[in-house]
Amino acid sequence: MKITAQLFSSSLQDLPQVVGVFQAEDKGDPSTRREEFRPLLKILSSEDVFKGKKGQAYFVRNFDGAASVLFVGLGKAEEMTGETLRIAGASAAKRLEGEKVKEGAFDLDSFFRKGTKVRSLDGVALALAEGALFSTYSFDIYKSEKKPKTKPADHVFYLEDGKSLAAVKTALATAAAENDAITLARDLSNEPGSHLYPMELARRTQKLAREYGVSCKILDAKALAREKMGALLGVGQGSANPPCLIVLEYKPKKPKKTIALVGKAVTFDSGGISLKPGQGMEDMKHDMSGGADVIAATLLAARLKGENRIVCVVASAENM
Repeated sequence: MKITAQLFSSSLQDLPQVVGVFQAEDKGDPSTRREEFRPLLKILSSEDVFKGKKGQAYFVRNFDGAASVLFVGLGKAEEMTGETLRIAGASAAKRLEGEKVKEGAFDLDSFFRKGTKVRSLDGVALALAEGALFSTYSFDIYKSEKKPKTKPADHVFYLEDGKSLAAVKTALATAAAENDAITLARDLSNEPGSHLYPMELARRTQKLAREYGVSCKILDAKALAREKMGALLGVGQGSANPPCLIVLEYKPKKPKKTIALVGKAVTFDSGGISLKPGQGMEDMKHDMSGGADVIAATLLAARLKGENRIVCVVASAENM
């Protein structure tokens, strides 16, 4: 999925339009800044088909002989938050993909309204892009028979005010960086414990740290013993895969402050197995999600050139 931003141009009129719609107060009609769609929205609302509720998406193909349009519900304006827009972005992306649309033109101004908690167009763009990008995730690298995937529609966010364009483009770059970080955390969490054991997590983290320009130090089992880290050694002593400690540090030239992130990365946890039912045991690979999250967050800070020093410590073991 490619998401770009530009000023409105006539060439966008031929693309399927994606328009934000606010839910009516009481028994009124849904509202949008696009006057040409108001009569149709009134009909859809009266027939209880589409009312602009949060998460709703309604596609009209070749509206009035022109381009198709996707109405995206935003709920009540006074209740709209960034999460509302993330839900809207995900709903729009999934519906465009379902309709096999290759590229959709998002009227960014239609998703913005003064007086809401999202106070700028770049804030709207960030949340919409986050929702769209985050919704495309899947983990199928170990499937022998992969289902053919429908390519997600590309998004063009257009706006009328040139003063906001640079900020919107920056917001889209931020959303792309966030998506890469979240994808990394999800991928690490979804890896089976037989593939992602503690020292393998350390190896992958070292490789990523080099790519992002972040320092990385690994304490293996011998180093843990020298440092008298008996608790971590004790958790991992029943496994053939030894535990380790991963320490990442991102340090800008003039950091404002230091933030410490600590993550638990038990790559597989059989603790209390005699008390647990067998069903769902495979999900114990996710007991390292906290560690995956803080690793991804530290790398994201480096990519976005954050202003604070980040020290990230991840204790990793296989509890057998």
